[in-house]
Amino acid sequence: MGLLRELPACNCEVLSNTSRLTSQNFSAHPWRMSEQLKAEHQLPEGKLIETAMKAKGLSARKAASLAGISDGRWNQIMNGYSSKRVGQILSEVGPDVTLARMARVVDVSANQLREVGRPDAADALLRLVGMEDEADWQNVGTALDRLINIREQLNSVIDELSKGGTVG
Repeated sequence: MGLLRELPACNCEVLSNTSRLTSQNFSAHPWRMSEQLKAEHQLPEGKLIETAMKAKGLSARKAASLAGISDGRWNQIMNGYSSKRVGQILSEVGPDVTLARMARVVDVSANQLREVGRPDAADALLRLVGMEDEADWQNVGTALDRLINIREQLNSVIDELSKGGTVG
């Protein structure tokens, strides 16, 4: 029947009752149904995430755990669909921050996200990386403070020795 309604709050659209996707057609091989649904619904960003995940040798369960989302949600976003009821398929589009977290886990860059048409997720990924960079800069600052302190101590020792004193 086609598109019934849009659900913008969850970034998905409800599709219903396609004759190609019935339990009778796929009862002997249920994986065929999921492969066909994936072929019809997987978005470019989902394919990118899936390819990168496989290249890293991660399972969807492990990758989802690292991203802090459920493996079910990971698969929905990666495959581009979910099934809420028999005969009813939801087309899934991952929110920008969720997709950014997924991309971070599988080493997908912001530029790659832009190339597949998700500049919103690319910006979210840069914000996530920025938070990490800020923590790294704090560590660098702490190390720099230690080096400055050591330099000051060395200067004191040099001054003492140049005056003919001893270092104790």
